[in-house]
Amino acid sequence: MRFVLGAWINRRYTRLPSSIVLGLLPGIFFIYLATRAAAGGDWFAFAGAISFVVVQALAYPLAREGYFRATQPMREGVGGWILPAPIALFVLLLKFNVYVYLWVLSIPIGIAGFCYLALTESAGNGWRLV
Repeated sequence: MRFVLGAWINRRYTRLPSSIVLGLLPGIFFIYLATRAAAGGDWFAFAGAISFVVVQALAYPLAREGYFRATQPMREGVGGWILPAPIALFVLLLKFNVYVYLWVLSIPIGIAGFCYLALTESAGNGWRLV
């Protein structure tokens, strides 16, 4: 059971509060749809939308940490580059695109991230400060 909690603690590049907030931002639309469904009497859609948002919020931090660990060599390799304004804008658009894709696929990527983080934590290779 320690490896389950260890996967949540074994984060090096992300922090839990910011990851949960980023995971919940697109979920606001689903919460709006859920309240409209509940007002119309469709409680099944309400429960489905709320449970979807909760699962997304729990899986997104693990998916985000997995993404940051997978792309760490790229960040180290291009860290000192100074980009012209049009290319920097293109990079910002790509980062937003990655955020959307990561949020949409956060459940399967979060499961893979959970497995990776739990296995590294159980092997004693975690990144915890305590």
